[in-house]
Amino acid sequence: MGFRTQAEVNKLTAPEGKADAYFWDDEQPGLSVRLKGKARSRVVWYQVNGKRRKWTLGAAAGLPLKEARQRARAHRGRCEGGQRPA
Repeated sequence: MGFRTQAEVNKLTAPEGKADAYFWDDEQPGLSVRLKGKARSRVVWYQVNGKRRKWTLGAAAGLPLKEARQRARAHRGRCEGGQRPA
């Protein structure tokens, strides 16, 4: 299950029996929302030297979806360009 809008992000719920879940943005590759309890955070997934890594952008409530997509695109672009992000 993915999302396209902030309204859809707000409606996400973790599967029953799971305390932690990730949901993927249908528009920006690598961008996800992590649900952990009642907390929601935006996470960017990327690869460096063949290893999958994640970078937390921040709380979903404090970061608009449009800005999160821009940050994810920039972050992944740096990684694809060979830079290792901080």
